[in-house]
Formats: sequence, C-alpha cells, structure tokens
Amino acid sequence: MGYKAYPEYKESGLVFLGKIPSHWKTHRLSDIAEIITSNVDKKSLDSQETVRLCNYVDVYKNEKIDSSLNFMTATASDIEIKRFHLLSGDVIITKDSESPYDIGVPALVTESAEDLLCGYHLSIVRPQKSTSGSFLFYSLHALTAAYQFSIAANGVTRFGLTTQGTKNIYICVPTLMEQERISALLNLKTTQIDRLINKKKELIEKLLEQRTANITYALTKGRASNVVMKESHIQWFDSLPSHWQIIRLKDLVIDAIAGPYGSSLTKSMYTNSGYRVYGQQQVIPENFTIGDYYVSDEKYEEMQRYRTLPGDILISVMGTIGRAALVTDDAEPGIINPRLVLYRANKSIIRPAYLKSFINSLPSQNYFSLVAQGTTMEGINMALIGELAVPVPPLHEQDEILIAQQSQKARLEKQIQTVACAIARLQEYRSALITAAVTGQIDVRDWQAPEHTEPSSQDKDVA
Repeated sequence: MGYKAYPEYKESGLVFLGKIPSHWKTHRLSDIAEIITSNVDKKSLDSQETVRLCNYVDVYKNEKIDSSLNFMTATASDIEIKRFHLLSGDVIITKDSESPYDIGVPALVTESAEDLLCGYHLSIVRPQKSTSGSFLFYSLHALTAAYQFSIAANGVTRFGLTTQGTKNIYICVPTLMEQERISALLNLKTTQIDRLINKKKELIEKLLEQRTANITYALTKGRASNVVMKESHIQWFDSLPSHWQIIRLKDLVIDAIAGPYGSSLTKSMYTNSGYRVYGQQQVIPENFTIGDYYVSDEKYEEMQRYRTLPGDILISVMGTIGRAALVTDDAEPGIINPRLVLYRANKSIIRPAYLKSFINSLPSQNYFSLVAQGTTMEGINMALIGELAVPVPPLHEQDEILIAQQSQKARLEKQIQTVACAIARLQEYRSALITAAVTGQIDVRDWQAPEHTEPSSQDKDVA
C-alpha cells in the first residue's frame, strides 16, 4: 500500500489479529466502551415524548449518522430517552439480520441530539474517554471485526448478536494520539476512494442512459440517416420514418391471455416440482431460470389456457407494471400467475423480440405510467395495454435493429463489467486499508495530511 510499518511487533495472542506493534494492546470491546442494546420500537403512544428514531436501515446504509438523514418520528418514555439518546462519538452497530455477514455493521454518530434515539435491532457502543469514537468506528469496520461478528452471530434463518457476544469482540488499541492520527488518515483516504467509486458509478449510470437513448431512437426513428420522416401524432414519440406504420398492440398479436383469476391459482396450490409458475420474479429481470414455484401435472392440465410457449411475451400488470420478457426457447414448460398477462405476436407483422423491446422502451414505459394513474389500484389491465401505439417498421428493418441492439448490449455489458471490476478493486482496497491501519500494519505517527485532497496515484492505480 506504500505505507511504512512499525519498527517492532509482538504476537497479539489472537489468530485473526496476528502480530501488532509492540506498544499496542488488545482489548475486549467492553473494556473500552459501554454496550447499550436498544429496545425502542417504532410504536407511538400519546403518553410518551416525540422523538426521532435512528433505525436499522439508517445504520446499514450510512457510515455517518447526522442531522442530514431523514429519521422516522416515534415516541419514547423518559427512561428510554435518557438511556438510548445518541451522543457525538457513539458507534451504532446492527445486531440482527438475515445474514451473519450483516451483523455488526457500524455507523459513527457525528452530531449529538437529545431527541435522537437508537432504535430496535441496534446497539450503541459508547467509547470511554481514552478511546476515539472515530477510531472505534473504523476498528469495527475492519475485516478483523467483521470476522468476529459473523462468528458470534447466532441463528439459522435469522441471526442475532447478544450483548455478551458484542462485549467479547477484540480490537487493537494504540495511544490516543495514534488513534486520532489513524482516524485522520482514514477519513482522508476513504473520502478520496469514495469519490472515485461514485464517479465510476455515475459512469455506469451514464452508459445505461446512453443505451436507453439509443434504443429509443432506433425503435422510433430507425437506423437509416437519410430517411423521410412523418409526424406520429402520438404523445410518446414525435415522428417516425414515413414508410413505418403505427399499429395498436392489440392488433399486433394473435392471442392475448390475462393471468388466471386469483382464487384459481394461489400459493397454497404450489408444489415442490412439476410445471413452472412464472411471475414477475422472472419477467422483471428477464430470467426464466430463477424461481421455484411449481404446480402438479394435474393442475397444469387444468390450466392449459395459461401455459407459456417459446416466443410468448409476458407483461407484469401489478406493482411493477409494464415490464416485459420473452419466453426463451429453453424455458421450462409452465403457466403464468395472476400478476402477468401473455401475448403471442403475429409474426407476419412483428418479431416477438422487437415487440418486447418496444414494450420495455422509454416511450412505452411513459405510456404505462400515465394510464396507470387513472386506475383504482397499482396495476394496469389488458384494455390499456392493447391501446399502446407501436411504430412498426418492415420485418427486415426490425431484424437489423434487433441485431444492432444485441451488438450494443454486448459492448455496454463489457464496459459496465470493466467499471464494476474497478469499483470492486477500490472497495477491496478501502477495506484492506482500514484493516491495516487499525491493526497496526501502518505506522502513522509521522503522517501528515497533504495540503490537497485529490486521490493519490496509488488510489487511482487501484481503480
């Protein structure tokens, strides 16, 4: 990492820590901090005081807890307010989760507020005066602490950390001066690394936006540059090639099937094997290999009307509406559930893949969003879907556009994968740097913060 080590080390006596600087010590968390497990729930009572509640998600998604966060409003008793209000320098950790690897996730409280309380499923780790809250936060963020938390977590389908388990977490403790110097180093370096990560995430967003724009243009304007255009008289796209047609979706299909009525297919009828039941779980990610809902052979025969065939277009009509997927040639035989509708394209007019692509395009999604606002529930019916205006080029142009989309998709996925790998390397470097600093692998005693705060060359090299 380009940082010098301490001149002398000793065995820590703990396998996961290894050797530490000779003048450092190791302590259980309870030796240097007070552990306060919260039991403040989200309920509100008229007899209690109004407070702001820092909840699990606030801690899990944010490394710093301050007034910029939108905390929920709840109530608490005077005893709870006194016991669980947060102080600047406190570290809050998650103590319950569905995964043992999400136990002990820390966040540092950077602002004090008497009306801001620690909520349920969390614990406050309040450092003693000899321990820096910022250093404690980074120590609990390190891989050495994450390892201990995952081991200490109890459970099978849901995991929890006991107060005693938290108390027995070991961290390295240098002098207060070194703690503050380590915190300053990590504050600077993690800010720089996070800035690089955010820039790369923004790049991915821009790549996705560019792909959406390219798809929309191709599906409404075509690929030829010198084609004569005509007005569409459609709100969602202003013009299209003069030789294209505009056809309602209902006139582009040979069959349209609404999902089975709710009571005719419920989860109580599902089995562990048999024929697949397809729903939004497959349609939204366009992946027919995931999911584990089945019906028996007898139920499948009973519901032949709702069976899927390769080339069918499935559209979600409740919740996340208007998302479409094309049933692949290798998809297992199955039926649709009540949250989907099924369309079979008239292949003499339109390629199924082309129609699916347009349904998922921005113009179609804008249409679905608007018409869904007038429904009595968060859904859309087949009558509204059928009125979707589709610009339809000749079949050979549809094929050219689909081929171009596949090529663009392959290039985009390669670009995104490259950027995603760079983000992963930065995140790994960030974690390794924190762990190295709080376990004494870096001698920070002579370190001084540089005058500028741009990412260093070594951080850029990692990216």
